Amino acid sequence: MLRAVNIFGSRVFAYLKKTFTAKKIRQHAPLFIVLVAVFTSFIYGWYFDGSKPMSGKGWADQTSYYTAAARFSDFELPRAGELHYAIGYPLLGTVGGIFDSDDPFMVVSLVLLLASVTLCFLAVTKLFGKNWAVLFILFLFYWDLVGRSFSFASELFVVPWNIQVLFLAMAFYLWLFATKAHQKPSWRLVLIACVLSGFAILTREEAALFVLPAIALFILITKAGIKKLLIAGIITVSFFIPQFLVKLNAYGSITNSGRSDSYSDIRSHYLQPDLFERNLKEVVINSSYTTGAEASRPALLEAAPWLWLSPIGLGLILVLKKYPVALKTYVLVSLALVVFYLSGANMSAQKLRFHCLRYIAPGMIVLNLGTLVAAKETFTFTAEKVKSKNGKFHA
Repeated sequence: MLRAVNIFGSRVFAYLKKTFTAKKIRQHAPLFIVLVAVFTSFIYGWYFDGSKPMSGKGWADQTSYYTAAARFSDFELPRAGELHYAIGYPLLGTVGGIFDSDDPFMVVSLVLLLASVTLCFLAVTKLFGKNWAVLFILFLFYWDLVGRSFSFASELFVVPWNIQVLFLAMAFYLWLFATKAHQKPSWRLVLIACVLSGFAILTREEAALFVLPAIALFILITKAGIKKLLIAGIITVSFFIPQFLVKLNAYGSITNSGRSDSYSDIRSHYLQPDLFERNLKEVVINSSYTTGAEASRPALLEAAPWLWLSPIGLGLILVLKKYPVALKTYVLVSLALVVFYLSGANMSAQKLRFHCLRYIAPGMIVLNLGTLVAAKETFTFTAEKVKSKNGKFHA
């Protein structure tokens, strides 16, 4: 027995020595440092930020998540009144409950956060290099350490919010379009995209409006073929089925939204030009622009002024030929997400206090990407001018 343990231990040590060479440690050090920083930030936000209840229990939407997760953990289906939201996030809570039954969404939120950070870092590293990737993560995951204000993407993860899954999906598509769009994808990669996209739909039904075009456009760009396109569509859409079955059990109808409004009523609340104009002014630019009651929270650009550069950078991505079609596609899909939520009734200056910025949190990936590109292009232009000037001087 002891000999077997020694052999196993020596093999593990040899594998680790081979894998974690000095070269590879240096190569992955920036990502490791970023992950440690974000992890530390998360721990503070989850356990020590006193602006909100611990783990969000009994606060906002979290009661629904915990109730539905408890039902699933007891091998029961949620009942009417417990299905105000889709079932995907509570299902993740049942998995998280294996690690901590009293706080099931801590593990869920942490894993989704670290996975999102990793995918974003790898994508931007491929596009612009590691130094710019570190800067991008600093832009995207900076926050003021007050989770109740909800002005930054990091705050999406310091309490349970079901849109965390859609955030991960958009991070995944940034990685996919940045690193895998130059060749035909394998079936394995397509399947991963389908499962993640489908689960995003199972978590928020309207996510289908963004993940379905994303996966379809990726397959078209890579010329993967009509077969993969059809099968990917079928697999992704099939994730509606569990949601429908649970609704049928709880309400006797798959068309019941689980809310006070019907699906047709909810649909009428979105893509309203007047709401988009209002929310752009008072939710994005300045919350004092509201004509209603005084807002108690800053608007997005008040809290994150570096995002003023975002339109410039996004415009450069869409116009300049040096940026690939795949990246342009990602930008358009992400902007569609932002426009969709900003043109809806769930956002307003008054609703900032109800954390309405979380709806566009998955879009903050592309908004911060725009700021990064604006900064990089400015840096490159300035460096070339200085180099050119110095060259003429020496000549």
